[in-house]
Amino acid sequence: MRGRYLYLVAPVSIISLALLTLLAGSNSTGGSWHLVRLAPHQWPRFTDGGSASGLRLALEQESVWLDTADLPDKFVIGGRVITREKLKATVVRFLEFLDATPGTDLNRYIEANFEVYACVADRGLAAARFTGYYNPEVPASRDSTAEFRYPLYRFPRNARSRSTRKQIEEDGVLRGYEIAWLKDPFDRYALHIEGSGTLEFPDSTRINAHYAGSNRRSYTSLGTEMLRDGLLAPGEATMPGIREWFKFHPDRLQEYLNRNRSYVYFRLDSGPPSGSTGLPLVPERSIATHQRYCPPGMLCWVSTRVPRVDSAGRTTGSRSWSRFVLNIDKGAAIKGPNRVDIFFGSGDDAQLYADRLDQTGRFYMLVAKDQPGMKVADRLSSR
Repeated sequence: MRGRYLYLVAPVSIISLALLTLLAGSNSTGGSWHLVRLAPHQWPRFTDGGSASGLRLALEQESVWLDTADLPDKFVIGGRVITREKLKATVVRFLEFLDATPGTDLNRYIEANFEVYACVADRGLAAARFTGYYNPEVPASRDSTAEFRYPLYRFPRNARSRSTRKQIEEDGVLRGYEIAWLKDPFDRYALHIEGSGTLEFPDSTRINAHYAGSNRRSYTSLGTEMLRDGLLAPGEATMPGIREWFKFHPDRLQEYLNRNRSYVYFRLDSGPPSGSTGLPLVPERSIATHQRYCPPGMLCWVSTRVPRVDSAGRTTGSRSWSRFVLNIDKGAAIKGPNRVDIFFGSGDDAQLYADRLDQTGRFYMLVAKDQPGMKVADRLSSR
């Protein structure tokens, strides 16, 4: 869903710089918070452990998108007005760094060319909460059969689009709007949570199901409800844990699904998995945020820990993970100024990471300066 908004946050001048002290273990995203511009000595040391080709792809496709994107006239970040042109300049200037001679100092280049913003809460620099998502690959049929009984629906452009999950899945109010059928009701739930997926038909053809809209009702977490009812212990409310529980209690699934009144509609085409902006999702370079706080198209840097997973799919610990990413997506469960959902790709391997990630970390936004302090060519000639 797109709209025209003015994103308002407090300028740095009204924030005590004492609040910028990072409090170990702080996870404050509620209460009083402000998005502020940091001084260079308050920045992290930027590193990137990801694929350069993936970063280039994400930046290049966003550069093209920003020329025609349906965006608000302006955003206000840390007291500064950010226009579409400024978002474009940020992307272009980072692409210039990727084109520089190997060995160009990343942190010196950022200091010369960018401003850096972060969320400050009432107890210090707010820790972000990171989760993951992926593109499921699920068996499907173009027709309803005894095996494939669970439909996906296209967006109904009438009052029925506001129907609840119970009205849709039990009362059949959208009969005639089906676009495909699945064999597993939990696979359908996974598609709703992830927002997109790849359908694999019996004739071996594949097509992608893309997010096409929602019923605009509030989202309720299935795991939270199961924890509240004592069906799962703390630490078990992961997608694998939830799926395993309903494998042995299939008669309870619809009861719990109905508690989540939010419902997602899809469209089918051969295009790659895409975010709410319509841009293709790039594994480990695309994120979803609450776009009231982080404008779509924003270049960001994230630092957290992701699970280590062995060949048997078991979690064996965690490892540090830092990347430059692009904010091109949003989700019903991604609320607040410091919530970040990282896209890990398609298939089983991506699912292993996405289902297990729930960590705190650091989240920063980069904006191009009006006048770069030093271009890449200048920097190289001065070394």
